[in-house]
Amino acid sequence: MKMDAHAIEEFVQNFHAGSRRDIPITQGHDNGMSGGELPAVAWFAELFARPDGLWGAAKWTEEGKNLLTSGAFKYFSPEF
Repeated sequence: MKMDAHAIEEFVQNFHAGSRRDIPITQGHDNGMSGGELPAVAWFAELFARPDGLWGAAKWTEEGKNLLTSGAFKYFSPEF
């Protein structure tokens, strides 16, 4: 997948148009092992196109907040 400025702007436009809402942030990667989707710990509430890439603001669940504040997860790892 090529992520250039045009593709990023398309992501943002589609998000704001409502064609791709409810984008989850899950705890870890499924890798097809669970037989289903992992539960969301946050949902993207906003997307932004910036000169250095695609940015987003998330609305965290209580479980997601606990995972972050406890140090269980330190990094964000996107998965398409």
